[in-house]
Amino acid sequence: EARLVAVCDTDESKARKAAGRFGADTIHTDFRALAADPQIDAAIVCLPNHLHHPAVMELASSGKHVLVEKPMAMNLEETDQMIRAAETAGITLMVGHSRRFSRAIRIVRERMPEIGSVFRIDISFLVLFTAPQTEWWTDSKKAGPLVIPLQGSHSIDTIAWLLNKIPDTVYAFAQLH
Repeated sequence: EARLVAVCDTDESKARKAAGRFGADTIHTDFRALAADPQIDAAIVCLPNHLHHPAVMELASSGKHVLVEKPMAMNLEETDQMIRAAETAGITLMVGHSRRFSRAIRIVRERMPEIGSVFRIDISFLVLFTAPQTEWWTDSKKAGPLVIPLQGSHSIDTIAWLLNKIPDTVYAFAQLH
């Protein structure tokens, strides 16, 4: 029930290519222009992590609903500001936790009453990146700490969603090879 209206990329050629591929009529090269576009009701923010906060703040102040990639923000202060901006604007702000749409995870959630009381959940998330997936991953000021926010956030969100509560304690470790 949605129609792609516009694509935004600082690289105009990439914006044009994506717009053509996905059938958008409009391109923007700055998220502020996209936020000001009256044709747009909602936006998906899939920018480098350090740009999530300014983009969401601009979109919320323009009354646009937002789906933001995870990690939501670079720190708790930015996260709280984004939540307050969404509440003030009366818009929906959602973080893109894709595991909630996994068939296997949905089945586990539906069957939680059969599983019973959960004492402990262990999750191993193994991934091998032979090289950074994108240039900005190599800059901690743009990416932040990648392991837990980027990969561990899936595990934390899945547990919170399955149990329908926020954990008291989270323990994690990472090993580099």
